[in-house]
Amino acid sequence: MMLWVLIGGLTVCALAILLVPVWRAGHRHAAARADYDLAVYRDQLEELERDKERGVLSDREYAAAVLEVQRRLLAASAGRDGSARDGGAAAGTAPRRRLAVVATVAVLLPAGAFATYALLGSPAVPDYPFAAREAGKQVLAGQNMEALLERLQARLDRQPNDIRGWFLLGRSSMSLGKYDQAVQAYKKAIALGANDPDLAIDYAEALTAAAGSTIPEEARKIFADAVVNQPLNTKARYYVGLAQAQRGDLRGALQTWIDLKAISPEGAPWRIMVEGQIARAGREAGIDPATIEPSEAVRDLMRADKGPDSAPRGPTAEDVKAASQMSSAERAAFIRSMVERLAARLKDNPNDRAGWMRLARAYEVLGEKEKAKAARERANALLKR
Repeated sequence: MMLWVLIGGLTVCALAILLVPVWRAGHRHAAARADYDLAVYRDQLEELERDKERGVLSDREYAAAVLEVQRRLLAASAGRDGSARDGGAAAGTAPRRRLAVVATVAVLLPAGAFATYALLGSPAVPDYPFAAREAGKQVLAGQNMEALLERLQARLDRQPNDIRGWFLLGRSSMSLGKYDQAVQAYKKAIALGANDPDLAIDYAEALTAAAGSTIPEEARKIFADAVVNQPLNTKARYYVGLAQAQRGDLRGALQTWIDLKAISPEGAPWRIMVEGQIARAGREAGIDPATIEPSEAVRDLMRADKGPDSAPRGPTAEDVKAASQMSSAERAAFIRSMVERLAARLKDNPNDRAGWMRLARAYEVLGEKEKAKAARERANALLKR
């Protein structure tokens, strides 16, 4: 009932907003038209007077013309006065017609709307909850992802050597929970020659997910090799600790996760998860995690990363200010010069492992894969000393 009351009130307000201006416009239109006619006729009388003085019109022609204009002037005056009295019988006809049309439409439209709603609407149906709407959106998003996945798979059937395509298929399959499909996609990308450490870790993660979160031997080896070659890779360290815990080596898992926490920056999103694993493993093993210090290798890594001889972590404030004023070409040359300065500094300090790691990442950004590989090998060699 309240719904119909609200609809009726809104309809009345809408009709008032629509009809009142039109009603007023009819009166204004009649008066304005009469005033305009009067002004025109007065100008015509003045023009006739000037023509008579110039000799353009004879006395007879002048008298006849003035008589006609005066007749029209009187008629316009009468019309103006009549419009003031009764709304303008002649001049107000058109606005009243428009008013009748608008009123008719204003009545028929709400009537038609109510009739349509009565036939097709369902006022007794409860509101669609917000949570259900969000769930519906998620279902729709999943359906869209499924369609995109099918199109990507169809394209890879036509272009089976597209490494990037297989990588995208693997990542998309993981997001949809299709772990077996992700494993096959990553395996195809690796078989085609994709030599990317992060891709190998994604493949190992897919193997783990496909095995129900139990880390298989192939994945365990990939994670372990990644920690050796990329000591700062947090995902690999986490899974190494998980593999140790699943094999019953809770002390080893504690050490791995404490090392991971030590190299993780403050505020890193994974720190809470790692701290939870440390607390859980400590309870199960009966070991106080506070009694375990980061390993010597991780302490060396942290010292090298903060040592006085190491290269700066990034450009200084002056470097950033200078780069902001450069063109794209100049900025690219500037970045390359910074990388070259870092490489030159490492020749004088070849034992700076953190510096070699930064140089490897810089070369990767520049797309120089071979130089990046060589710099990373130098860093790994220092770790094994």
